[in-house]
Amino acid sequence: MNTLEKLEEQYKKLGEEIQALKKEDEFVPGWYMYWDNYKVPIYHIGKFISVEYLTEAQEDWDHVEPVTQELLNRFLPKPKTKYDWSKFPDWATVAVMNPDGSICCTDHESVKVATCGWMGVGAYAHGWNHSDEYVSYINESQWEDSLETRPENI
Repeated sequence: MNTLEKLEEQYKKLGEEIQALKKEDEFVPGWYMYWDNYKVPIYHIGKFISVEYLTEAQEDWDHVEPVTQELLNRFLPKPKTKYDWSKFPDWATVAVMNPDGSICCTDHESVKVATCGWMGVGAYAHGWNHSDEYVSYINESQWEDSLETRPENI
């Protein structure tokens, strides 16, 4: 092996060491979800404490993702109600989402159209600009089917 080949070999090893260090620096210990693309996928959640565990999982599974609330929401069963009724005032008996994603609630039972401006004569209505904290699982694209009466046990 000549001098140039030795230097190229050393350079290659140095590059591999640098890549390994970068990967270790990017690794965040914690809970990860992993699954394959089977017809009936099986989802696993595990705690990875080192980059080696993560690397092994990535070699064995199609998907390995840090567990976030957004990721869990994709796989957990949907709530039975469209809204988180604990966030609404006690007087609110009906809630609806507007086309812009804002949420309105009222104490009036006969809501004619799913917008705040048409809640009905004599109804006390309240609206919010941001809906995320009031919504259990619907999104803006589902606003036309967003009308819900507060369940009796809530």
